[in-house]
Amino acid sequence: MAAKRRRNRWLLLGLTLVIGLSALAISHLLFSWAGAGILGMGTLIALRFFLDYIDGLDKKVAKKERRAIRGAQAEERIGTILDNLGEGYLVLHDVRSQYGNIDHIVISQHGIFLIETKAHGGRVTIVKDQLLLNGHAPEKNFISQTLNNTYWLRAQISRTTNNDPWITPILVFT
Repeated sequence: MAAKRRRNRWLLLGLTLVIGLSALAISHLLFSWAGAGILGMGTLIALRFFLDYIDGLDKKVAKKERRAIRGAQAEERIGTILDNLGEGYLVLHDVRSQYGNIDHIVISQHGIFLIETKAHGGRVTIVKDQLLLNGHAPEKNFISQTLNNTYWLRAQISRTTNNDPWITPILVFT
């Protein structure tokens, strides 16, 4: 995910460079034709606003990229812990579902556990049935995501085995 976001960021920066250079070339021509006229100055002002807008987009993409890297690192740490559970535990990682992906599934004689890993820092609280991070709602509804994946996994197992297993959903904040 981080690599995809990084690639998109480079494409955005390249597009900005092409548009910026084109606007400068057009501005130069307009200055020549209009003799330092208002049209040329308007082009430079519009270019400035465009570059500020692109800079804001770039910062958002960079933030998402850092978040994806932090999330992947957290999933790897939890995955390592789960992989060391020992015999009697089957651990699956990054299982695709119609709701994205399930970070980890643990199957053992103790049951089936679906684990969603989140790398958000700070204080996690629940107020009036709403999960809050540092007193604010997170960017996604993590509980809904986890439950949707739980029901999806149960349906997949049920369809394959004709058995409706109990799956314990776990939301882990690293």
